[in-house]
Amino acid sequence: MVGFPAISLCAYIMSNPSVSLFGLSPSQVVSRLLALVLSAVPVCTAQQPALRIVSPASGEIFYPGQTINVQVTSPANLPFKGVGVVGSGPFWLSNIATSVPAQFSFDIPSDITPGTYLFTADGATTSGQLFSSESILVDVERSGLPVRLTPSLGSLYLELSDQTFTGFPLQIFGYFSDKEVLDVTESSHLSFASSDQNVARVEKTGEVTAVAPGHGFITATYTLREDKRTVSIPVSVARNTNQATDKYNLSVTPVTQTVRAGQSVTCEVTMNPTDKFSGQEVSLRLSGFVGASGIFSLVRLTEDMRSSTLTISIAPSVPPGTYKLKVIGFDGTSYGSVGLELVVLAANEY
Repeated sequence: MVGFPAISLCAYIMSNPSVSLFGLSPSQVVSRLLALVLSAVPVCTAQQPALRIVSPASGEIFYPGQTINVQVTSPANLPFKGVGVVGSGPFWLSNIATSVPAQFSFDIPSDITPGTYLFTADGATTSGQLFSSESILVDVERSGLPVRLTPSLGSLYLELSDQTFTGFPLQIFGYFSDKEVLDVTESSHLSFASSDQNVARVEKTGEVTAVAPGHGFITATYTLREDKRTVSIPVSVARNTNQATDKYNLSVTPVTQTVRAGQSVTCEVTMNPTDKFSGQEVSLRLSGFVGASGIFSLVRLTEDMRSSTLTISIAPSVPPGTYKLKVIGFDGTSYGSVGLELVVLAANEY
């Protein structure tokens, strides 16, 4: 594939019907293309790096609207007949150069999500050997401070013995003066802190882990030079509540569903009272899923009205993956809960 001079990857695919990419997600397309290359040419090693990205430096900061010029050389002075660069996120794949040194340009979209992006150079020598460079990370940030920060969850409820919530990821959005609303969770300007690490611990990536029963706050701070914006998320940690009450138990049908980003699904939540249930109401709420919102047809269940239809809406920005949720019930003195699972597909994935 890389032996064709100065043609784009798209042109190669169109001219080779045996390369079928129909129905694949972007990440699957990259894996498929790399597998084709690896099966076509031998891989070897050299004492000196065969390929190296000499510019930009790893960790260098760029801004939306700028162009990232990736310069690739061969410290081992090997003759290359095809070289390209693969970027993560919106940067995708470059065209193919026929020699080194070579330069590849990537324009930064104005609405790009702040954070780090990976770039790797790949190439084939004139003898057909395949090499990859060490990857670099480029940091793309907004030049201005957000007007305010907003978490995707107004509060966080964790349970000690529930492995679902070990390393629960927070998501923080920044509202900027140009009206852009961006996910700034992975921005190098954002940091996290816990008000009480004996209750909940937070990693620099925003993942929260329950430590002991109690209450506290997770604070996210966006710092740009001397200016800061902060937002705090209340966090409550309890012991496992699946067996926390002998007055009732909760069930949900179905337990597992598949949904595309930007769409919604429904399930039925049922409160099953025991002989110790004394006729009190059980209030319901949804917890534990970034990018999901829930609406109950009945927010309070009683012995006479035991079921509620829950509609769960998934934000278009939610990446594909398997996510855990919990429906939590509270009768004024004790908690009950039941878990469910959503498999989220990309909006265009079938």
